[in-house]
Amino acid sequence: METLKGIASNVHHGTAVTGNTAGDGTNVTTVHTTLLRIAGVQVRLTGAELAAISDGDRIAVAGLRSDSGLFMGLAYRNETTGVSGSEGWTGRLAVCAVLLAMGVWMASQARQSAGLVALAILAVWCTGIGWHALRSLRVRQAERTLREA
Repeated sequence: METLKGIASNVHHGTAVTGNTAGDGTNVTTVHTTLLRIAGVQVRLTGAELAAISDGDRIAVAGLRSDSGLFMGLAYRNETTGVSGSEGWTGRLAVCAVLLAMGVWMASQARQSAGLVALAILAVWCTGIGWHALRSLRVRQAERTLREA
């Protein structure tokens, strides 16, 4: 986990709304993305809430660098305004719990039918659980890193 500190510049906010927007809108997901630069490094923050960052704010961001050099922020603290936020981890843990319950059910079905297709689907399912769990742990680590910085 790496931490960047400095003055935010070139701050741009974007929003993506996906899902079924017709009807009552109960199947809609909104993701906010903020792109900015800190000390010449391009940073991306994503989350369910808009990052409260403006040009000129002094901020700290904890995250990971991608292979392309983009710094993927998992948590931030705006030292100018006192606001902090993260990508969020509780929703991912809830997804893990649901996937785990469904995986247990699928495993019981696969054992009864001993089908290779069912076992392959179960393997993919377990990979999804692992990805969500790992991402949740990384976001929690980023939040902790910022509290200690």
